[in-house]
Amino acid sequence: MTKPVWALIVAAGESTRMGCDKLRLMLAGAPVLVRTVRAFEGHERVAGVALVGPQDGCEAMQALLSAWGCRARVTAQGGATRQQSVLAGLKALPEGCAVLVHDGARPLVSAELIDACIDAVLTHGSGVSAAPQTDTLHRVQDDALITLPRDGVYAAQTPQAFERDALLAALERAGDSGFLATDEASVMAHEGMKVCFVPSTRRNMKITLPEDIALAEALLPAPLLRTGYGYDAHRLVTGRALMLCGVKVAYDKGLAGHSDADVAIHALIDALLGAMGMGDIGAMFPDTDERYRGASSLLLLQSAYEAINRRGGRCCAADITIVAQRPKLAEYRGAMTRSIASVLALPETRINVKFTTTEGMGFEGEGLGMSAHAVANVQWWDEA
Repeated sequence: MTKPVWALIVAAGESTRMGCDKLRLMLAGAPVLVRTVRAFEGHERVAGVALVGPQDGCEAMQALLSAWGCRARVTAQGGATRQQSVLAGLKALPEGCAVLVHDGARPLVSAELIDACIDAVLTHGSGVSAAPQTDTLHRVQDDALITLPRDGVYAAQTPQAFERDALLAALERAGDSGFLATDEASVMAHEGMKVCFVPSTRRNMKITLPEDIALAEALLPAPLLRTGYGYDAHRLVTGRALMLCGVKVAYDKGLAGHSDADVAIHALIDALLGAMGMGDIGAMFPDTDERYRGASSLLLLQSAYEAINRRGGRCCAADITIVAQRPKLAEYRGAMTRSIASVLALPETRINVKFTTTEGMGFEGEGLGMSAHAVANVQWWDEA
């Protein structure tokens, strides 16, 4: 019977060089960590995926994975060092399995590389992905420059595959003796085990610095650019607050509707859903559902956009036109732009809000109601 192979994704770091939680950064339509997890969840030879989460952050990490439809579980809390984190993760895995230890910040790992590491560990007891060094390396020692030969020099990556029980024992002995290493291959080599390297490339990069996101996206398939259009209209009535683009506008009337009837946000939601082929606002937030009675349309926009994100979509620009004879709205433009940009996580320069009248014609011109048109451009990574 073939030994089961588990993936142990180490995601307990502090991202100090990035300056923010790099695992939550969006990479081609999905968070970095989600892309990493999906690479293993979608592999038919991987029996299960477990994660080592950060101290005081395991619940939030599990919530992120669940929100994006990942089945993986955060089964252990990380320690002060990588060795301690991996050790904690191994203890939560089944005895007798093989394990692929992988960095949460390496989202571009290929199915072929995972296969090669699995083959190596099942055949030789280890399989460590490594890329040949191509740059000239220098060591500065006592103000002297020492050039290191490139031949036979490899940059260790992950996955690093070992027998779970052997790696667990080696890490425990290393901890007892005070030996500290930055990867599992070093620990096993310190124990006298011959480590089998699996050829890899620099494409299996680790997200470490801010520019790495752009580099990683350049290595992924280009997204489709999709455009959606939305339109909505509501009657003006007394006794209601007038909400437009999430901003309360001073006026003696408001828009009638099941929610707060923010006609501009409703048009934008329809535009975003249309770009993704995901129906319309009425299907997503029906006016027969009491949960949405009086609801803030900004919250509806946030919920809709999260669903779009989970499908691999990311808005890159939006243009909204509000049609109303009264009141004058120009003074609210900045607040409206900021309101929408904050929900879509976009610079304000990507959001355009404009106003027009109908010169007294139609229901808008007669002051009976307001309407809004919206166009949204969405980048869609269909494999996100």
